[in-house]
Amino acid sequence: MADGHEIAAAAIAQNLVGPAFGLLGNANLVTMNHFVQSGRTLHTSQHESGAVCMAAGYARAADTVGFATVTRGPGLANAITALTSAVRDRVPLVVFAGDSPPGNPHTPQYLDHAKVANLTGARFIDGSAGGLRALVDAAFTLAAFESQPVLLNIPTNRLDEADTPHAHGPIPHDPLAGAAFWNDTPPVEPARIQTAVARLRHSQRPVVLAGRGANNTEVTRQLRAIGDWSGALFATSLPAVGRFAASEYDVGFAGGFATPAVNQLLAEADVVLAVGASLNEHTTANGRLFADAFVVHADRDPGVIGRQTRADLALVGDAADTVAALAAAVAGAGPAQTGYRTPQVAARIAASRRALDHEVMHTSRSVDPRAALRAIDDAITPTRRVVVDVGHFSTFPCQTMPAAFAGQLLPALGFAAVGLGVPTAIGAALATDDPVVAVVGDGGMLMSLPELRTLARTGARVVVAVLNDAAYGAEVHHLRRRGLVDAVARFDATDFVAVAEALGIPAARIDAPDDLDRLPTLLSSLDGPQLLDITINPAVVADKFQ
Repeated sequence: MADGHEIAAAAIAQNLVGPAFGLLGNANLVTMNHFVQSGRTLHTSQHESGAVCMAAGYARAADTVGFATVTRGPGLANAITALTSAVRDRVPLVVFAGDSPPGNPHTPQYLDHAKVANLTGARFIDGSAGGLRALVDAAFTLAAFESQPVLLNIPTNRLDEADTPHAHGPIPHDPLAGAAFWNDTPPVEPARIQTAVARLRHSQRPVVLAGRGANNTEVTRQLRAIGDWSGALFATSLPAVGRFAASEYDVGFAGGFATPAVNQLLAEADVVLAVGASLNEHTTANGRLFADAFVVHADRDPGVIGRQTRADLALVGDAADTVAALAAAVAGAGPAQTGYRTPQVAARIAASRRALDHEVMHTSRSVDPRAALRAIDDAITPTRRVVVDVGHFSTFPCQTMPAAFAGQLLPALGFAAVGLGVPTAIGAALATDDPVVAVVGDGGMLMSLPELRTLARTGARVVVAVLNDAAYGAEVHHLRRRGLVDAVARFDATDFVAVAEALGIPAARIDAPDDLDRLPTLLSSLDGPQLLDITINPAVVADKFQ
């Protein structure tokens, strides 16, 4: 007779596309053992945060629902930062946490898991009642439906129960009921569509900007048609970059990490059509972009429109329906416009690509991080993915390692939490045949050292590029802005080559310009992990910090 562990494990296996990620303890050990015994794969991490990041990286690279599991109490507490980051990045993810039996808050590992979910913003499914199979099904459906993490919380006493009709029964409170809003969005009023098209028709410097909410091949094609008709520049939010890469008038992403040349072009826009983007402070460079433009903001969530950036015309509706209506109206609106598209503008865009318009600043004992990342990019296959960790350096890979398709750049920046990049890259690498470059700072690498051992165990094709300046670079620049001494943000240099090799990962040191010539040999036929300890010139300051 099957018990709750077997029922839950079978339901997880049935719903999950791809492997599971996790760290095991008393509250999830038996369930996941049944999962593995059924023939499915579980990749274990060295820390619970790493497990959630790996699942998130897999979900983003494979465009599917990811799955991670942690044990109760301290296990879930260790995952809070990673789970919050996944919430902010809108990653479809199920996190299964075994929990203490209810009614005994005095056990050493007790923690109120519902409050943790509320703290992180994850949806919470209470598994203390209802059919276990239905609970698991609901968690995966909700994660996919709302594109966000779901904490599936099942107490161990439920999992230990023998097979009963109750274990296969319905859920007392349907967690999908609160998500019905997404199916009930009415179409945008035709008059608003016509107003938007009229604004684009008469614009001299239009911009079409897409966010993650416009993640659809047909939506992208129709936005291309709208942009080509209106003479618009194409831009995206950072996580959506790559959608318009085939166009010479694609500037890439907008906002703080973009090059000054790109942001100057966007700041001169007179009409902006933003679809499925929150237009947050990152995309608008803290409000410096689009301040003088007429902003047409399209989103299915009315709460997003105008929340962070002024919206002059709101188009509330499903992205696919709204863009289809705009494209149909454009098709009958007369000949194409010149708009923002001139040879001079095309030349400005081309000159700014890969930050080639920045002076190279090597020294005899350090390298310019932008030039180092371009050299890595030139040495590796063009289909590589790039994961960006948090720090002063984050601007550099975003500018120098462009995305040729959506999902090629995977910024792990949602919570602005340092140290999540390496495990995110491991998960992404396990989801694709292409190698992944994880760009991290030395501070972030020190925070995530345990997952280098995970990387060695998996053998995933991840290049860990450590931009090493023996400091928390962002904090150095924040202190300098205030006229303060920056010694508190500096630390002794770490020999990451020795650390990586001790953990089973091949490593190389790059600390002079000539060392960049070694990269094609190291990376052109990559068949496993590789760490690069890159001594960077601290005099190179990211545009975002100038």
